[in-house]
Amino acid sequence: MKTYRETLTLRTRDCDFKGEWRLSAILESLQETAGGHCDRLGCGRSALRKKGIAWVLLRNELRMARYPVIDEQVSVETFHTPTRHRMFPRYFILRDAKERVVGTASSLWVLMDLQSRQSVIPDEIASLLPDNRDMQPPMPLPGRIMPIANGRDTEILYHPSYTDLDANGHMNNARYADVLCNCLGVDMLRKHQVESITVNYFAEVLPGHQLHLTLSQDQLQNRLVGSCEGKIAFDLGCRMKPETHINTNK
Repeated sequence: MKTYRETLTLRTRDCDFKGEWRLSAILESLQETAGGHCDRLGCGRSALRKKGIAWVLLRNELRMARYPVIDEQVSVETFHTPTRHRMFPRYFILRDAKERVVGTASSLWVLMDLQSRQSVIPDEIASLLPDNRDMQPPMPLPGRIMPIANGRDTEILYHPSYTDLDANGHMNNARYADVLCNCLGVDMLRKHQVESITVNYFAEVLPGHQLHLTLSQDQLQNRLVGSCEGKIAFDLGCRMKPETHINTNK
């Protein structure tokens, strides 16, 4: 179980108004595939809940070369590499039905105590993971978000709702992609695609919180910062590219 792979056929629920794999649905697939791998290693959600802990995402980055479309079959392969301090690096490779790579992703996770909401020492869980020191990451780990110089800023207030929350009781990582896309708007996304997205998570967003969003834009560069109760909750950067239509039959 050094690596784990799941395959799915894209349905309407997975796609946006252009019929392309929706950004948040891609992030959900990464999350579910990581969960499937952990289940088989004995450190999945159910096993950790009995210990009062849960996986929490600190950073992730997704790079898309092509967006598969409705009715396409895609696969997500994942593997971890050795822990760094209290953090667990995990990588993903996304492929189409012809085994062509359409995207890659990297992420950093920690284990959180569900009572104290603080990170915990991962030694016991780390011992369940196979030795993957020989695995070659498909891309670097996520870095910090660079400021956008001379960008135009838009201020937005956002109240997390029922559909934003997950089983850990906080705003799910995939929902931040939906917030970004809603801020960018249909006109921008009709002509462009997200080429890469990086999200750094600093604090949980819980029911009843109000997010103060600042969207900075400069041509194809975008940065979305969300603050809550006077603290930065997340910092998101994305780069756009012109909409492309590739014949998947070639």
